[in-house]
Amino acid sequence: MNIFRRGIISIFAALSFLGFIVSLAAGVVIYCLNKKRILNILFGCSCLFVSLWSLSEFMYRQAGSYATASFWIKVRALALTYPLAFLIHFLLIFTKKTKWLESKKIRLLLYGPAVLF
Repeated sequence: MNIFRRGIISIFAALSFLGFIVSLAAGVVIYCLNKKRILNILFGCSCLFVSLWSLSEFMYRQAGSYATASFWIKVRALALTYPLAFLIHFLLIFTKKTKWLESKKIRLLLYGPAVLF
């Protein structure tokens, strides 16, 4: 893996790596504040997948070959599907709209596309 191209890291790759660090740190801190609270768990999971998304962007931008870049783009596609589902679930609980989450159909619509993708 070639992290540095000609001695200079791409600014876009550096920003992706910074996003990885910030989102991972935010997720870990919020989760550790109260490990049993569902809001902390959902926010932590959302941050975990956003950090994976950012890490995969960093890695494919620094890839030395097409095959390596292709692998990290596939990882990014996987990481793109889950944060929105976790965030919507988080927002429904945060806004006290938990009645919507009682239906299995709503949960299937929420997490189904992420699982199928």
